[in-house]
Amino acid sequence: MACSQCSTAAGLRGRVLWEDGLWLVVHKRPPCGVVGHLLLLSKRHFQGPAHFTDEEASTVGLTLRRCERVLQEVTRCERVYTAALGSSAAPHFHAHMMPVYHPGEGIGVPAEVISGTPFDVFLQEKLAKEGKLEANPSLCDQVSESFALAMNSTDGTTELTRRSQ
Repeated sequence: MACSQCSTAAGLRGRVLWEDGLWLVVHKRPPCGVVGHLLLLSKRHFQGPAHFTDEEASTVGLTLRRCERVLQEVTRCERVYTAALGSSAAPHFHAHMMPVYHPGEGIGVPAEVISGTPFDVFLQEKLAKEGKLEANPSLCDQVSESFALAMNSTDGTTELTRRSQ
């Protein structure tokens, strides 16, 4: 059986928004519960940080920081929650980057406010998988395009990133 994450890395399952020699970023495939839910994927098969090469270990934090700064800027969200995972079904280290929105702020206002806590992002993904809600596909595409443009810009930074350095 072919590896679904390798298919993603090859651009066969969704658009690769950014990549370097070790990592790539994609928008989570539908069903999606949070506008701007991105995934940082390792290009190499391994389960998690215990199996990083020295180069992966030295770049993952910098890569996540850059991706999250750009994601925060393009979505205008309050913050980005990150959950790093690895599983036998998808044998690539991957980190979910999920914008946290408050009603009336940012472009990905929660599809449904469940409890009023930032943890709603995780519940929204569960509800999307169950077919009970869906993040606006047009806004997901808009975030993907803006993220890709910013990450692939000439100097690789956005205004927020430049101010934070």
